[in-house]
Amino acid sequence: MRRWGIWAAALCVARAATILGCGGDDPGGGVVDGGGVDSPGPLVDASSDAAKDTGAADAAVDAADAAVDPSGPLLVLAFKGSTSDPVLAASFDAGAWSTTDIPAPAEGIFPSGGGGVTMTGADHGLVVVRGGNNSGLYSAQWAAGAWSPLTLQGAGSYGYLSSPASLPGKALVAGELGTEIRSGQFTVASGWSTLAATGGVGRNSNPPAVVARASGSAMVLFAGSTTYQWTTNEGGNWLASPGSMPGSAMPNGRIVQPVAELARRAGTDQIVAIMRGGDQGAILHWSLWSGAAWSNAVVLASNFITSAVSPFAVTSLRDGRIAIAYSGDGGVIRAGFFNGATWTELKTVPLTPGANRFARRPVAIARGVAPGVVLELVYIDDGRIVRHARLTDEATWKWSTPVMIKTTASYDIVHLTASP
Repeated sequence: MRRWGIWAAALCVARAATILGCGGDDPGGGVVDGGGVDSPGPLVDASSDAAKDTGAADAAVDAADAAVDPSGPLLVLAFKGSTSDPVLAASFDAGAWSTTDIPAPAEGIFPSGGGGVTMTGADHGLVVVRGGNNSGLYSAQWAAGAWSPLTLQGAGSYGYLSSPASLPGKALVAGELGTEIRSGQFTVASGWSTLAATGGVGRNSNPPAVVARASGSAMVLFAGSTTYQWTTNEGGNWLASPGSMPGSAMPNGRIVQPVAELARRAGTDQIVAIMRGGDQGAILHWSLWSGAAWSNAVVLASNFITSAVSPFAVTSLRDGRIAIAYSGDGGVIRAGFFNGATWTELKTVPLTPGANRFARRPVAIARGVAPGVVLELVYIDDGRIVRHARLTDEATWKWSTPVMIKTTASYDIVHLTASP
Protein backbone atom coordinates (compact mmCIF):
# COMPACT_ATOMS: atom_id res chain seq x y z
CA MET A 1 0.00 0.00 0.00
CA ARG A 2 1.40 3.39 -0.95
CA ARG A 3 1.54 6.17 1.62
CA TRP A 4 -0.88 8.67 0.08
CA GLY A 5 -0.22 11.46 2.54
CA ILE A 6 -2.44 13.50 4.79
CA TRP A 7 -3.83 15.68 2.02
CA ALA A 8 -4.94 12.72 -0.05
CA ALA A 9 -6.71 11.11 2.88
CA ALA A 10 -8.48 14.35 3.65
CA LEU A 11 -9.48 14.73 0.01
CA CYS A 12 -10.97 11.25 -0.01
CA VAL A 13 -13.02 11.96 3.12
CA ALA A 14 -14.21 15.31 1.78
CA ARG A 15 -15.42 13.68 -1.42
CA ALA A 16 -17.07 10.72 0.23
CA ALA A 17 -20.45 11.77 -1.12
CA THR A 18 -19.31 11.84 -4.73
CA ILE A 19 -16.23 9.65 -5.03
CA LEU A 20 -16.65 6.23 -6.61
CA GLY A 21 -14.75 4.51 -3.84
CA CYS A 22 -11.87 5.11 -1.44
CA GLY A 23 -9.88 1.95 -1.40
CA GLY A 24 -6.61 0.27 -1.10
CA ASP A 25 2.66 12.56 -18.84
CA ASP A 26 4.57 13.70 -18.89
CA PRO A 27 6.81 16.79 -18.85
CA GLY A 28 3.47 14.24 -21.69
CA GLY A 29 13.53 12.78 -44.22
CA GLY A 30 13.85 9.39 -44.58
CA VAL A 31 11.57 6.42 -44.34
CA VAL A 32 11.75 4.01 -41.44
CA ASP A 33 11.11 0.54 -42.76
CA GLY A 34 14.05 -1.42 -41.48
CA GLY A 35 16.28 1.56 -42.27
CA GLY A 36 17.34 4.81 -40.68
CA VAL A 37 15.73 8.15 -39.97
CA ASP A 38 16.65 11.45 -41.58
CA SER A 39 17.64 14.34 -39.38
CA PRO A 40 15.78 17.65 -39.73
CA GLY A 41 19.16 19.38 -39.77
CA PRO A 42 22.41 19.52 -37.81
CA LEU A 43 21.15 18.96 -34.28
CA VAL A 44 23.71 18.92 -31.49
CA ASP A 45 22.80 17.53 -28.09
CA ALA A 46 24.41 20.39 -26.20
CA SER A 47 21.95 20.22 -23.34
CA SER A 48 23.07 19.59 -19.78
CA ASP A 49 21.90 15.98 -19.94
CA ALA A 50 23.92 15.02 -23.03
CA ALA A 51 26.07 12.65 -20.97
CA LYS A 52 22.96 10.71 -20.01
CA ASP A 53 22.57 9.49 -23.55
CA THR A 54 25.09 6.71 -22.96
CA GLY A 55 24.01 3.26 -21.88
CA ALA A 56 25.88 3.37 -18.56
CA ALA A 57 24.48 6.75 -17.66
CA ASP A 58 20.99 5.67 -18.71
CA ALA A 59 21.24 2.72 -16.36
CA ALA A 60 22.19 5.02 -13.50
CA VAL A 61 19.26 7.32 -14.26
CA ASP A 62 16.89 4.36 -14.49
CA ALA A 63 18.07 3.16 -11.10
CA ALA A 64 17.50 6.59 -9.60
CA ASP A 65 14.03 6.72 -11.12
CA ALA A 66 13.19 3.35 -9.64
CA ALA A 67 14.32 4.47 -6.20
CA VAL A 68 11.96 7.43 -6.42
CA ASP A 69 8.92 5.48 -7.60
CA PRO A 70 9.53 1.71 -7.71
CA SER A 71 6.13 0.37 -8.66
CA GLY A 72 3.85 3.06 -10.01
CA PRO A 73 1.51 4.54 -10.33
CA LEU A 74 0.27 4.30 -13.89
CA LEU A 75 -3.16 5.46 -14.98
CA VAL A 76 -5.10 4.19 -18.00
CA LEU A 77 -8.15 5.67 -19.69
CA ALA A 78 -10.01 3.59 -22.29
CA PHE A 79 -13.15 4.21 -24.34
CA LYS A 80 -15.50 1.88 -26.15
CA GLY A 81 -17.16 2.97 -29.37
CA SER A 82 -20.54 4.00 -27.96
CA THR A 83 -21.25 7.42 -26.47
CA SER A 84 -23.20 5.82 -23.62
CA ASP A 85 -20.61 3.23 -22.55
CA PRO A 86 -18.80 3.83 -19.27
CA VAL A 87 -15.17 4.99 -19.32
CA LEU A 88 -12.58 2.47 -18.13
CA ALA A 89 -10.27 4.10 -15.59
CA ALA A 90 -7.46 1.89 -14.29
CA SER A 91 -4.56 2.42 -11.91
CA PHE A 92 -1.40 0.34 -11.57
CA ASP A 93 0.14 0.62 -8.12
CA ALA A 94 2.22 -1.69 -5.94
CA GLY A 95 2.52 -4.02 -8.95
CA ALA A 96 -1.19 -4.63 -9.55
CA TRP A 97 -4.00 -3.18 -11.66
CA SER A 98 -7.23 -1.84 -10.20
CA THR A 99 -10.10 -0.89 -12.53
CA THR A 100 -13.20 1.29 -12.27
CA ASP A 101 -15.98 1.89 -14.77
CA ILE A 102 -16.89 5.58 -14.60
CA PRO A 103 -20.46 6.04 -15.88
CA ALA A 104 -20.94 8.33 -18.87
CA PRO A 105 -22.91 11.50 -18.17
CA ALA A 106 -26.55 11.70 -19.24
CA GLU A 107 -25.68 13.38 -22.54
CA GLY A 108 -23.03 10.71 -23.23
CA ILE A 109 -19.44 11.26 -24.32
CA PHE A 110 -17.77 11.76 -27.69
CA PRO A 111 -14.83 9.28 -27.76
CA SER A 112 -13.39 10.74 -30.97
CA GLY A 113 -13.48 14.23 -29.49
CA GLY A 114 -10.07 13.84 -27.92
CA GLY A 115 -9.10 14.13 -24.27
CA GLY A 116 -6.96 11.80 -22.19
CA VAL A 117 -5.37 11.30 -18.79
CA THR A 118 -2.42 12.81 -16.94
CA MET A 119 -0.95 12.97 -13.43
CA THR A 120 -0.24 16.20 -11.57
CA GLY A 121 1.63 14.35 -8.81
CA ALA A 122 2.33 10.85 -7.53
CA ASP A 123 -1.05 10.72 -5.80
CA HIS A 124 -3.30 12.68 -8.15
CA GLY A 125 -4.58 12.09 -11.68
CA LEU A 126 -6.91 13.91 -14.05
CA VAL A 127 -9.12 12.61 -16.86
CA VAL A 128 -10.68 14.87 -19.49
CA VAL A 129 -13.28 13.79 -22.07
CA ARG A 130 -15.61 15.62 -24.43
CA GLY A 131 -19.35 15.58 -23.84
CA GLY A 132 -21.59 13.94 -26.41
CA ASN A 133 -23.79 16.89 -27.33
CA ASN A 134 -22.63 20.26 -26.05
CA SER A 135 -18.87 20.37 -26.77
CA GLY A 136 -18.27 20.61 -23.04
CA LEU A 137 -15.31 19.30 -21.11
CA TYR A 138 -15.97 16.65 -18.50
CA SER A 139 -13.28 15.76 -15.99
CA ALA A 140 -12.73 13.17 -13.28
CA GLN A 141 -9.99 12.98 -10.65
CA TRP A 142 -8.01 10.11 -9.15
CA ALA A 143 -6.91 10.64 -5.55
CA ALA A 144 -6.30 8.37 -2.58
CA GLY A 145 -6.61 5.42 -4.94
CA ALA A 146 -10.15 6.26 -6.05
CA TRP A 147 -11.92 7.95 -8.96
CA SER A 148 -14.53 10.70 -8.82
CA PRO A 149 -17.47 10.86 -11.27
CA LEU A 150 -17.24 12.81 -14.53
CA THR A 151 -18.23 16.44 -13.92
CA LEU A 152 -19.10 19.06 -16.54
CA GLN A 153 -16.67 21.99 -16.54
CA GLY A 154 -17.84 24.16 -19.45
CA ALA A 155 -20.83 23.52 -21.68
CA GLY A 156 -20.21 24.41 -25.31
CA SER A 157 -16.78 25.88 -24.61
CA TYR A 158 -14.04 23.37 -25.46
CA GLY A 159 -15.03 21.33 -28.54
CA TYR A 160 -12.31 18.91 -29.64
CA LEU A 161 -9.80 18.36 -26.83
CA SER A 162 -6.08 17.79 -26.50
CA SER A 163 -4.68 15.23 -24.13
CA PRO A 164 -3.90 17.08 -20.89
CA ALA A 165 -0.28 18.01 -20.18
CA SER A 166 1.00 17.74 -16.62
CA LEU A 167 2.89 20.05 -14.30
CA PRO A 168 3.35 19.69 -10.54
CA GLY A 169 -0.05 20.38 -9.07
CA LYS A 170 -1.75 21.33 -12.33
CA ALA A 171 -2.53 20.33 -15.90
CA LEU A 172 -2.84 22.21 -19.21
CA VAL A 173 -5.47 21.51 -21.85
CA ALA A 174 -6.25 22.94 -25.29
CA GLY A 175 -9.43 22.73 -27.33
CA GLU A 176 -10.81 23.61 -30.74
CA LEU A 177 -14.33 25.05 -30.71
CA GLY A 178 -15.44 25.62 -34.28
CA THR A 179 -12.15 26.92 -35.64
CA GLU A 180 -11.07 28.82 -32.51
CA ILE A 181 -8.11 27.35 -30.61
CA ARG A 182 -8.52 27.76 -26.84
CA SER A 183 -6.46 26.88 -23.80
CA GLY A 184 -7.13 26.45 -20.09
CA GLN A 185 -5.63 24.84 -17.01
CA PHE A 186 -6.62 22.79 -13.98
CA THR A 187 -4.99 23.11 -10.58
CA VAL A 188 -5.41 20.66 -7.73
CA ALA A 189 -5.85 23.57 -5.33
CA SER A 190 -8.52 25.57 -7.17
CA GLY A 191 -9.92 23.55 -10.09
CA TRP A 192 -10.47 24.82 -13.64
CA SER A 193 -9.52 28.24 -14.95
CA THR A 194 -11.57 30.33 -17.36
CA LEU A 195 -10.97 29.18 -20.91
CA ALA A 196 -8.99 31.66 -23.02
CA ALA A 197 -8.64 32.13 -26.78
CA THR A 198 -5.07 31.71 -28.07
CA GLY A 199 -5.52 33.56 -31.37
CA GLY A 200 -5.11 30.31 -33.29
CA VAL A 201 -7.49 29.35 -36.09
CA GLY A 202 -7.96 25.62 -36.69
CA ARG A 203 -9.87 23.49 -39.18
CA ASN A 204 -12.85 22.45 -37.04
CA SER A 205 -12.76 18.79 -35.91
CA ASN A 206 -9.03 18.28 -35.24
CA PRO A 207 -8.01 18.20 -31.57
CA PRO A 208 -4.90 20.31 -30.89
CA ALA A 209 -1.85 19.20 -28.89
CA VAL A 210 -0.41 20.94 -25.83
CA VAL A 211 2.72 20.53 -23.70
CA ALA A 212 4.22 22.46 -20.81
CA ARG A 213 7.45 24.31 -21.59
CA ALA A 214 10.34 24.39 -19.12
CA SER A 215 8.92 27.62 -17.70
CA GLY A 216 5.50 26.05 -17.20
CA SER A 217 3.86 28.03 -20.02
CA ALA A 218 1.94 26.27 -22.78
CA MET A 219 3.03 25.29 -26.28
CA VAL A 220 0.04 24.49 -28.51
CA LEU A 221 0.22 22.78 -31.91
CA PHE A 222 -2.85 22.56 -34.14
CA ALA A 223 -4.00 21.84 -37.69
CA GLY A 224 -4.24 24.98 -39.80
CA SER A 225 -5.68 25.36 -43.26
CA THR A 226 -2.59 24.11 -45.14
CA THR A 227 0.16 23.58 -42.52
CA TYR A 228 0.47 22.81 -38.85
CA GLN A 229 0.43 25.95 -36.73
CA TRP A 230 1.89 26.66 -33.31
CA THR A 231 1.61 29.25 -30.59
CA THR A 232 2.95 29.72 -27.07
CA ASN A 233 2.18 31.97 -24.12
CA GLU A 234 5.73 32.30 -22.84
CA GLY A 235 5.78 35.44 -20.70
CA GLY A 236 2.04 35.28 -20.12
CA ASN A 237 0.81 36.45 -23.52
CA TRP A 238 -0.05 34.41 -26.58
CA LEU A 239 1.79 35.19 -29.82
CA ALA A 240 0.19 38.02 -31.77
CA SER A 241 0.10 35.67 -34.76
CA PRO A 242 0.61 31.86 -34.57
CA GLY A 243 3.60 30.50 -36.47
CA SER A 244 3.60 27.94 -39.27
CA MET A 245 5.47 24.67 -38.70
CA PRO A 246 8.18 24.71 -41.39
CA GLY A 247 7.98 21.86 -43.87
CA SER A 248 4.66 20.58 -42.56
CA ALA A 249 1.51 19.84 -44.57
CA MET A 250 -1.98 18.65 -43.70
CA PRO A 251 -2.85 15.00 -44.32
CA ASN A 252 -5.18 14.31 -47.22
CA GLY A 253 -8.55 13.17 -45.93
CA ARG A 254 -10.29 13.86 -42.67
CA ILE A 255 -8.44 12.57 -39.61
CA VAL A 256 -10.64 13.22 -36.59
CA GLN A 257 -8.53 12.03 -33.66
CA PRO A 258 -5.35 14.00 -32.82
CA VAL A 259 -3.18 14.61 -35.87
CA ALA A 260 -0.23 15.77 -33.77
CA GLU A 261 1.36 15.17 -30.37
CA LEU A 262 4.04 16.98 -28.36
CA ALA A 263 6.56 15.88 -25.73
CA ARG A 264 9.28 17.92 -24.01
CA ARG A 265 12.74 16.54 -23.21
CA ALA A 266 13.22 16.48 -19.46
CA GLY A 267 15.52 19.20 -18.13
CA THR A 268 15.35 21.24 -21.37
CA ASP A 269 12.98 23.44 -23.33
CA GLN A 270 13.38 21.18 -26.39
CA ILE A 271 10.06 19.82 -27.63
CA VAL A 272 9.44 17.04 -30.16
CA ALA A 273 6.39 17.31 -32.41
CA ILE A 274 4.97 14.27 -34.23
CA MET A 275 2.48 15.04 -37.02
CA ARG A 276 0.44 13.04 -39.51
CA GLY A 277 0.76 13.87 -43.23
CA GLY A 278 0.35 12.23 -46.62
CA ASP A 279 -2.63 10.41 -48.08
CA GLN A 280 -5.11 9.68 -45.26
CA GLY A 281 -2.39 10.62 -42.77
CA ALA A 282 -0.24 7.60 -43.67
CA ILE A 283 3.11 9.36 -43.03
CA LEU A 284 4.56 10.57 -39.73
CA HIS A 285 6.64 13.77 -39.73
CA TRP A 286 8.64 15.15 -36.85
CA SER A 287 10.18 18.45 -35.83
CA LEU A 288 12.27 19.72 -32.90
CA TRP A 289 11.69 22.96 -30.99
CA SER A 290 15.12 24.26 -29.95
CA GLY A 291 13.72 26.60 -27.32
CA ALA A 292 13.43 29.40 -29.87
CA ALA A 293 12.36 27.91 -33.23
CA TRP A 294 11.10 24.72 -34.90
CA SER A 295 13.28 22.67 -37.23
CA ASN A 296 12.02 21.75 -40.70
CA ALA A 297 9.53 18.88 -40.43
CA VAL A 298 10.78 15.66 -42.06
CA VAL A 299 9.56 12.07 -42.41
CA LEU A 300 9.93 9.77 -39.42
CA ALA A 301 7.93 6.77 -40.66
CA SER A 302 5.81 5.83 -43.65
CA ASN A 303 4.89 2.22 -42.87
CA PHE A 304 1.87 3.64 -41.13
CA ILE A 305 -1.63 2.30 -40.73
CA THR A 306 -4.43 4.52 -42.08
CA SER A 307 -7.51 2.78 -40.68
CA ALA A 308 -6.88 4.02 -37.14
CA VAL A 309 -7.50 7.71 -36.60
CA SER A 310 -4.84 8.27 -33.91
CA PRO A 311 -2.46 5.32 -33.93
CA PHE A 312 0.62 6.86 -32.32
CA ALA A 313 1.77 8.09 -28.93
CA VAL A 314 4.81 9.94 -27.56
CA THR A 315 6.16 10.39 -24.05
CA SER A 316 9.08 11.92 -22.17
CA LEU A 317 11.58 9.82 -20.20
CA ARG A 318 13.47 11.08 -17.17
CA ASP A 319 16.84 10.50 -18.87
CA GLY A 320 16.00 13.24 -21.41
CA ARG A 321 14.90 10.99 -24.25
CA ILE A 322 11.58 10.96 -26.08
CA ALA A 323 9.83 7.67 -26.87
CA ILE A 324 7.34 6.99 -29.65
CA ALA A 325 5.11 4.00 -30.40
CA TYR A 326 2.79 3.64 -33.38
CA SER A 327 0.65 1.11 -35.19
CA GLY A 328 2.28 0.35 -38.53
CA ASP A 329 1.16 -1.62 -41.55
CA GLY A 330 -0.91 -4.64 -40.59
CA GLY A 331 -1.39 -3.25 -37.08
CA VAL A 332 2.18 -4.07 -36.00
CA ILE A 333 3.30 -1.86 -33.10
CA ARG A 334 6.73 -0.23 -33.49
CA ALA A 335 8.66 1.85 -30.99
CA GLY A 336 11.88 3.86 -30.73
CA PHE A 337 13.68 6.72 -28.98
CA PHE A 338 15.08 10.20 -29.68
CA ASN A 339 18.08 11.37 -27.63
CA GLY A 340 18.15 15.01 -28.64
CA ALA A 341 20.14 14.43 -31.84
CA THR A 342 19.03 11.20 -33.54
CA TRP A 343 16.31 8.58 -33.52
CA THR A 344 16.96 4.92 -32.89
CA GLU A 345 15.59 2.32 -35.27
CA LEU A 346 11.85 2.01 -34.82
CA LYS A 347 11.57 -1.67 -33.92
CA THR A 348 8.64 -4.06 -33.89
CA VAL A 349 7.27 -4.69 -30.41
CA PRO A 350 6.70 -8.46 -29.97
CA LEU A 351 3.11 -8.64 -28.75
CA THR A 352 0.97 -11.77 -28.39
CA PRO A 353 -1.90 -11.40 -29.01
CA GLY A 354 -1.27 -8.69 -31.57
CA ALA A 355 -2.74 -5.22 -31.68
CA ASN A 356 -6.06 -4.45 -33.31
CA ARG A 357 -5.41 -2.65 -36.59
CA PHE A 358 -8.88 -1.08 -36.67
CA ALA A 359 -8.98 0.48 -33.21
CA ARG A 360 -9.11 4.27 -33.37
CA ARG A 361 -6.28 4.74 -30.85
CA PRO A 362 -4.71 1.32 -30.32
CA VAL A 363 -1.52 2.16 -28.37
CA ALA A 364 -0.29 4.43 -25.58
CA ILE A 365 3.05 4.67 -23.72
CA ALA A 366 4.63 6.09 -20.57
CA ARG A 367 8.01 6.03 -18.85
CA GLY A 368 8.89 2.89 -16.92
CA VAL A 369 7.86 3.00 -13.26
CA ALA A 370 9.56 -0.15 -11.91
CA PRO A 371 13.22 -1.16 -11.54
CA GLY A 372 14.68 -2.09 -14.92
CA VAL A 373 11.59 -1.05 -16.89
CA VAL A 374 12.39 1.39 -19.70
CA LEU A 375 8.93 1.86 -21.17
CA GLU A 376 5.34 1.02 -20.26
CA LEU A 377 2.96 0.23 -23.14
CA VAL A 378 -0.77 -0.44 -23.22
CA TYR A 379 -2.58 -1.51 -26.37
CA ILE A 380 -5.88 -2.83 -27.65
CA ASP A 381 -5.50 -6.41 -28.83
CA ASP A 382 -7.27 -8.27 -31.65
CA GLY A 383 -10.09 -9.12 -29.26
CA ARG A 384 -10.52 -5.45 -28.30
CA ILE A 385 -9.11 -6.09 -24.80
CA VAL A 386 -6.73 -3.60 -23.18
CA ARG A 387 -3.33 -5.13 -22.34
CA HIS A 388 -0.13 -3.95 -20.65
CA ALA A 389 3.47 -4.81 -21.65
CA ARG A 390 6.86 -3.49 -20.49
CA LEU A 391 10.24 -2.99 -22.18
CA THR A 392 12.60 -4.57 -19.66
CA ASP A 393 15.84 -4.71 -21.70
CA GLU A 394 16.38 -2.12 -24.41
CA ALA A 395 19.65 -3.64 -25.67
CA THR A 396 18.06 -7.04 -26.42
CA TRP A 397 14.59 -5.55 -27.06
CA LYS A 398 13.03 -7.77 -24.42
CA TRP A 399 9.38 -7.15 -23.55
CA SER A 400 7.23 -8.71 -20.87
CA THR A 401 4.29 -10.92 -21.79
CA PRO A 402 1.21 -8.71 -22.25
CA VAL A 403 -1.33 -8.99 -19.45
CA MET A 404 -4.99 -8.06 -19.48
CA ILE A 405 -5.90 -4.97 -17.52
CA LYS A 406 -9.56 -6.01 -17.60
CA THR A 407 -11.26 -8.99 -19.25
CA THR A 408 -14.01 -6.82 -20.77
CA ALA A 409 -13.67 -6.35 -24.54
CA SER A 410 -14.92 -3.86 -27.16
CA TYR A 411 -12.42 -1.07 -26.42
CA ASP A 412 -11.45 1.33 -29.19
CA ILE A 413 -9.27 4.11 -27.68
CA VAL A 414 -6.63 3.92 -24.96
CA HIS A 415 -4.50 6.48 -23.07
CA LEU A 416 -1.70 5.99 -20.52
CA THR A 417 0.23 8.21 -18.12
CA ALA A 418 2.84 7.78 -15.39
CA SER A 419 3.54 9.81 -12.28
CA PRO A 420 5.73 12.85 -13.14
